[in-house]
Amino acid sequence: MSVAGTPKLLNIGQAQEITPEGFTVSPLTENTDFAGNAHDSCANNKATRMNNYRGEDGFMYHDWLKTQVLQHKAELLMLSDPEYGEFDSMTKEELQEIMPKLKKDLVIAASVHSCQNSVMKSLYFTKTTEQILYGGDASSGSGDSATMSEKKRHLEELFANSCRTVTELGQVQQELERLRDEIIAIKKKNFELMKKSRQLYAELEARKQTKEYNIVNLSQDQESRRLSDQYKKTVQKITILKETLQGLILGSGVNWMQDDKLAKLVELLA
Repeated sequence: MSVAGTPKLLNIGQAQEITPEGFTVSPLTENTDFAGNAHDSCANNKATRMNNYRGEDGFMYHDWLKTQVLQHKAELLMLSDPEYGEFDSMTKEELQEIMPKLKKDLVIAASVHSCQNSVMKSLYFTKTTEQILYGGDASSGSGDSATMSEKKRHLEELFANSCRTVTELGQVQQELERLRDEIIAIKKKNFELMKKSRQLYAELEARKQTKEYNIVNLSQDQESRRLSDQYKKTVQKITILKETLQGLILGSGVNWMQDDKLAKLVELLA
């Protein structure tokens, strides 16, 4: 942490780590351009720099400079805002308390930076389009009218195709998001079903084990065996009595079909 009131500037090593490809951190001398490339003569310096930074490299360098400015502003804000305080002197609990606010501020700053980058890219694209249409000078209006009309017509077709493509991509993206939501819902449902099936299987296993345990206990318990034998004997006696009674009724010669009580008794014995 730097001393309060003093901005924490980047040294050369730190700046080189975040410098975009094609740029280096070096002092601007009279024979050095913004990217640190030396030139032989001062007369060619201005023209060379203009050529180097009219295209994509210029946009990259501008974006890199904005990143440096944002970083320095963030550090100055952290040093000047008493709400943040000195992080080194804070306890772990204090840091945890301010962490949500810092995360929220970071998200807001990142969103603003992203919007600024989008605007810069849009402006750069517009400037490039003007250079294609007007040959580098949007205000002069020079050039053959037929050629300019053809270029404009071709560019309008490209814009129309781009708009259609963007619309189609948006629709495809919405469909993909819908399908993704459906897949997530199906996965959740499958998970719940699997969880429920596992619970049912566990309950069945518990019942099965309880049943097997009871069967083993019944087979080993003397009282249970005695009751089982007694039950079997009782069933045998009932069977003998039923058959004997049925034989007596049928062999007695009594017309049991005319007697409701005997008819019901025969049906039960059958």
